[in-house]
Amino acid sequence: MPLDVFTSADADSEALAGSTVAVIGYGNLGSSMAANLAANGVAVVVGNRDDEYRGEAAAAGFPVADIGDAVARADIVFCRNLFIYFESATVVRVVRALADAMLAPAYLCVAAAESLLRLSTPFALQTLGGAFVYVRP
Repeated sequence: MPLDVFTSADADSEALAGSTVAVIGYGNLGSSMAANLAANGVAVVVGNRDDEYRGEAAAAGFPVADIGDAVARADIVFCRNLFIYFESATVVRVVRALADAMLAPAYLCVAAAESLLRLSTPFALQTLGGAFVYVRP
C-alpha cells in the first residue's frame, strides 16, 4: 500500500495568517511543531513549566510563558499528547483551566486519541477544512 506524503504544498498558507499559536510543551513534538509553524511565518508562543524544555524554547528564540499566559495570548492552542496520561476528572479540570484562559473564540487542537466528546467541557467540536478542532465559543 502506498504511503501518502503531505508537504507544505498541500496546506493553505493563509489559513493561520495573522494568528498566534500557543504550543503547549516544548518536548520532541512541541519543539518540532513550534519550529515548523515559525518557519512558515506563524507567530508562536511556547507555554511550558519552568524546566529545561522552557530554557530550550527560549534559546531557540521563541517567546516563552507559563502555560496559562501562553494560552491567553493565542488564537489557536496546540496541546498534543498530554491528556492521554490523565484520568477523565483531571482532563476535565485541565481543559476547563485552558478554556478559562483562552480568548473567545479560540481553537484547541489535541491528538486524535484525546477526544473530549465523552467529557463535559466548554468546547464544541467543529470540522474546519477536513480537520477536527475544538472551539471555545
